[in-house]
Amino acid sequence: MNLTARAPLLLVGLMAAAVLAGCGGTLAEKQIRERIFSIREAILAKRAEGIVEFGTPDWRFEGPDGKTYDRAAYLVRTAKLFSGIEIESLDTHIDSCLMFNERAEVMLTQTMVRVETDAAGARARWKVRYREKQEWVETRARGWLVTSVMVFQPEREKRPLP
Repeated sequence: MNLTARAPLLLVGLMAAAVLAGCGGTLAEKQIRERIFSIREAILAKRAEGIVEFGTPDWRFEGPDGKTYDRAAYLVRTAKLFSGIEIESLDTHIDSCLMFNERAEVMLTQTMVRVETDAAGARARWKVRYREKQEWVETRARGWLVTSVMVFQPEREKRPLP
C-alpha cells in the first residue's frame, strides 16, 4: 500500500490520538489543562475561591440535581460541603477537549475518595466518581476562562473507614 492510499488512515489515526490526548496540543489547550489542574489543587485544599478563580463574571454551575448556582451561591454551597468532608484523594482526567476558535468544551471525569460527616456526627467513607462538562472561552485580558460547569449524576461507592 503506497503513502497516498495510507493517508486517510494516517489522518484518522492522528485525529483519534488528538482527541484521546485531551487538552494537550496547542498553547490554548495547555492553558486550559493547567487551569483545570489548578482548580483540582484548590479542591484538594478545600479553597472554594480557587475553584472559581478562572471563571468569567457570569460563571455558573449546574449540579446533578439540576439546580444552577451563580458564583456567590456556589461559594456558599461549596464552603458548606467542604466543612463536612475530608478529602483523601482526587483524580482528575480530561476525557476530551474540543476547540472551536475562541471557545472550548471539556469533558472531565473526577474520582474523589472522601470521608463525610453528617449532622449527627456519623462518618462514612466514599469513593465518588462524576463526569462534568466545562465550557471555556478565550478572553483578551485573562486568557482562557470557564463560563459554565455541569456535573452529571455521580457514582458513589461506600468504602470502609481507615
